[in-house]
Amino acid sequence: MYVSAVIPLLCFYIVSPVLFLQWLPARKCEVLRKPFKGGESIMKVSKISPVSLLTALIFLFVPALSHAQSWYHLDWQYRKEITVNASQVTATLTNFPLLVNVTDSDLQTNALSSGNDILFTGEDGTSLLDYEIESYDTTGHLVAWVEIPSLSDTTDTVIYLYYGNSSAVSSLESPADVWDPNYVMVQHLNETTGDHLDSTSNPNDGTASVTTQGSATGQINGADEFDITALDSIDCGNDTSLQITGSMTVEAWAYSDNSADPNRILSKDKTGTAGKFILWENTDGDLAFIVADDSGDADPWYRAKGSSVPDGVWFHVVGVYDADPVTPQVRLYVDGSEVDAVTGPAYLNSTVETVTIGVSSDAGHHWTGMIDEVRISDTARSAEWIETSYNNQAAPASFYAIAVEEPQCDDNDDCGFCEKCSSGVCVLQTVGED
Repeated sequence: MYVSAVIPLLCFYIVSPVLFLQWLPARKCEVLRKPFKGGESIMKVSKISPVSLLTALIFLFVPALSHAQSWYHLDWQYRKEITVNASQVTATLTNFPLLVNVTDSDLQTNALSSGNDILFTGEDGTSLLDYEIESYDTTGHLVAWVEIPSLSDTTDTVIYLYYGNSSAVSSLESPADVWDPNYVMVQHLNETTGDHLDSTSNPNDGTASVTTQGSATGQINGADEFDITALDSIDCGNDTSLQITGSMTVEAWAYSDNSADPNRILSKDKTGTAGKFILWENTDGDLAFIVADDSGDADPWYRAKGSSVPDGVWFHVVGVYDADPVTPQVRLYVDGSEVDAVTGPAYLNSTVETVTIGVSSDAGHHWTGMIDEVRISDTARSAEWIETSYNNQAAPASFYAIAVEEPQCDDNDDCGFCEKCSSGVCVLQTVGED
């Protein structure tokens, strides 16, 4: 039934234009084009050849290209459309920090070596988005985080990457604005000297004493390498923003070189005392997230744990404490999936220990391996947020598609058939225009 209905339509759309060309001589003509992006547009074609006319007729039955009709600023010469695959997003998420991780020869050729001219806009091509450039180098390798106001799980989300402004003396990035107010610490761990910088507006920089700082090959970009024999550690302090007693989420990418011993990934605790939280490999060799209250019980810890720690591979681990007044929970996620959930305390213990990466605050239980992209939030991130974050960070090339380079037009000669140059963008001509 479906075949019999489709074949006549194919004949009409393919054969009719050809027969029409045999009848129509090459001369001036006007072609009516059907609705384009919400409006009807009529194009005038002069001295058209049969081949060009065939192209025009085919255009009548093919949807118009959906590129933005406005250009951010004429100082930027190039842009690329980035389309996020909605199937990789598990719920509509607000103010989501999208990772853009790409090595691009067009960036290498046309962007400034400093990366100062790189920026991101929304689908309209003009609304500047908040973004942070974690790194950019002369090979065209860009690692950036872009806050997406609304990331849809039903419709592909489109943004634009702009570059090619030779007069850009400083970047327009705004790192702290990329991370919603619930993020209290974001450590990319890519600084090779000095402190590791907190990308949020909080003062939670990390003092690093590690075997390899910022230049180990991480999951996202640079990472820190920890050696138990060197007693490596990162101390992020005890700012009030880290003294969380309600809901929280802690997360990191980790790589183990030796899963034989218990060791910390991220914690706020002291060995042998009731701390606040520990994200670690426990004494059984399992990944675990544990939190404590100040009940004074002999065992104040609430434990969610998963499978054994794998050696020699990167994995994403997230611990969530949800202080729901009715059903508080402690949850553990590994590589985007929940692996355990247990009843949690009514609130968290208040502690004076510092937040540490790769070790406890009293220099115990050292991590052996690498750690990248450490974050703490003062909210319980949803399962959908965690899974979408994992999808984005584990396989960026599958999470979005980057279109070919679109140059800014200077005049009509830069544009295609029946188009004109308008404020740097090629748009369809209207009736009566040459």
